[in-house]
Amino acid sequence: MVDREEAVRFAENPIAFFDRSYAGMHDLPPVALAALQLSAAQYRVEQLIERVPVLAKLAAAQGITGIAALEDLAPLLFEHTMYKSYPPSLLAKGRYDQLTKWLQRLTTIDLSRVDLSECDSIDSWLDALTAQTPMVLTHSSGTSGIMSFLPLHRDEYHIRNGEQLAAAIRTRVPSITAQGTLEDPLNLYVVNPFFRVGGKAVFRRNDSLAAIICGGEERFLSALPGRASSDVDYLAARMRAAQARGAVEEIEVPQTVLARKAAFDALSREMPQRLATFFDEVTEKLQGQIIVMSGTWNVLYPMAEAGLAKGKTSVFSPESFVQAGGGAKGMTPPPDWEEKVKTFIGVDRLMRGYGMSECSGTAVMCERDHFHIAPWVIAFLLDPDTGKLLPRSGTQTGRYAFFDLLPATHWGGFVTGDEITIDFDTGCACGRKGPFVFDRIERLSEKRGGDDKISCAATPQAVNDALDFLTRLNV
Repeated sequence: MVDREEAVRFAENPIAFFDRSYAGMHDLPPVALAALQLSAAQYRVEQLIERVPVLAKLAAAQGITGIAALEDLAPLLFEHTMYKSYPPSLLAKGRYDQLTKWLQRLTTIDLSRVDLSECDSIDSWLDALTAQTPMVLTHSSGTSGIMSFLPLHRDEYHIRNGEQLAAAIRTRVPSITAQGTLEDPLNLYVVNPFFRVGGKAVFRRNDSLAAIICGGEERFLSALPGRASSDVDYLAARMRAAQARGAVEEIEVPQTVLARKAAFDALSREMPQRLATFFDEVTEKLQGQIIVMSGTWNVLYPMAEAGLAKGKTSVFSPESFVQAGGGAKGMTPPPDWEEKVKTFIGVDRLMRGYGMSECSGTAVMCERDHFHIAPWVIAFLLDPDTGKLLPRSGTQTGRYAFFDLLPATHWGGFVTGDEITIDFDTGCACGRKGPFVFDRIERLSEKRGGDDKISCAATPQAVNDALDFLTRLNV
């Protein structure tokens, strides 16, 4: 039996619960972890089921008032369309008052008093919400032509970004004694080869990193100190979608956005030289220092090649923490990219993780090439065709879904478009306990030639009712 106070402490700040030790997070045996997760999940359900309007609608349609087992969460997992279920015309026409009304149904944060009178763009809407509420609103790239918006709380965002990364760094670098919090930052350098500011999760997290990893802006070094415009992102997504259906002429673009797009296009042309200059300056300034850096291979590889061509190797401290991702869709990375990056930077390993903006816990890859699911993320697998919940035991392959225990102001249950394989209870050869994901992750839409109808354990009518509730803004 898990003590209720302990379960609440676990849900509110899992990083602090494990004494900010990333290694300690994976020491709980599966049975003990499941018991802790269930008690924490019951707390979250009790806390949010009446306060998140669309969740209340979904639960009521199925007669759900609470949970007795982890599997009982399955009918309450949101389909991915929940976060982009607003009428698309609202964003196209800049109806930020109606978009805020839609957003209110997904969060417990009070948005009723937000002054939107100065909002004439997505960027200004995001700024208004940030300035007037504790919300951090992030968005997707909108590759389908419709952006997803995820409402997070500022405190949660610091935990999921800054504190989680700090715990991983402290585990790798035992000499660091700082806690990795707003009050006690690590005071390390972050090398950011992207924009400093933006609405996407990858840019939003920079505020947390600057505060918790760097202890201030002076140690946060960005290649592009300006802003990645959400309006330009949205325009690009709409144009791609319009081109696919041969209707580009239908898109009306405000002059303010056209001006930003022109500036962005100019910046894109200058990008290779800007990055080259940035990396030259950084390697000169921070030689031998512990750095923290995240980047996709197509950013890290040219940096390493250019440095190695100048005879530079092991430029930074071997205790540096470098997160490397895939990215660059449609491009194939050179087979030697990882070795060249490691040789240039001076580390023995690049850190890899599996995650998404909808989930606060990144599954970090171990030395056995397995992604270890964060203990506050309850993993589920669904049959890709029927949506039926697969057993949470043994090794299973299916559509990944999860319940994230950390969010306290929005619902953490989500069904993804990924097909993955999870070992739920064997334990990894690396010594970590708990479920882990094998390194073979596929997008079901790609596997099925672009057709991927997501279904979950909820009854279809309940899901339809919840989505209809979100889109009927006059209710």
